[in-house]
Amino acid sequence: MDYVPVKRTDRLTQQVAEQITQMILSGTLQAGHRLSTERELCQTFDVSRTVVREAISILRAKGLIESKGRNGTYVRILQGKEVANSIGMLINLKGHPATVDDLIEVRWALEVQTAKLAAERANEQDLAEMRQILQCMAEDLDDPVNYPEVDLEFHFALARATHNVFFELLLDPLTDALLEGIKQSSQLPGVKEEGYQFHLRIFENVIAHDGEGASKEMYAHLCQSQRVTAQALKEKLEKKSSNPADHQQL
Repeated sequence: MDYVPVKRTDRLTQQVAEQITQMILSGTLQAGHRLSTERELCQTFDVSRTVVREAISILRAKGLIESKGRNGTYVRILQGKEVANSIGMLINLKGHPATVDDLIEVRWALEVQTAKLAAERANEQDLAEMRQILQCMAEDLDDPVNYPEVDLEFHFALARATHNVFFELLLDPLTDALLEGIKQSSQLPGVKEEGYQFHLRIFENVIAHDGEGASKEMYAHLCQSQRVTAQALKEKLEKKSSNPADHQQL
């Protein structure tokens, strides 16, 4: 493997860690590949064993490699879900709950483009998946438990239809917030039916491979989602404030 000798002017540990990281990300070191021994890495990079051990610790902390005892150190098989969970934890650790408007702003930036690319790139398998989801939505319009789950799955199906793994990966950390918003708003009269019609129109544009049409319908759908979610939360707060028992608990 073609490693590059490290520069003495820079921090050696970081240089070694960065080189191995780049080789993992580029696929030169593939998942399941066994890393060279400490001695071999010392010779390759022309650094001390301490530097190599520190670099390995950095990579292990990043979740890029794992130690299997006497069997050596291996490149980990990373799952997109792990990355998404990390992003989700970071969001929660911030300690500042996002507002409905915060969430919608992110969805405008992410899902409007998702709809456009899905319409341009969707294949027959993608269309079949979305068609099946829409059928389930229609069947679950009177089901307050299943409907929110199926509604959200349509958005993930669109993300998958872009054939760009990052769209689904970026959407995944928002799952809990999105699902809660759908659950709250779908309790309002007529909201599930209205949302279903938006999904149908988006799908029609995907079938026609009309990226601009799909993105416009998604934008309109998100505006509708913002409106009904805010309304549902307002009604929930008003109900709490009118209940003396709930008011005492706040």
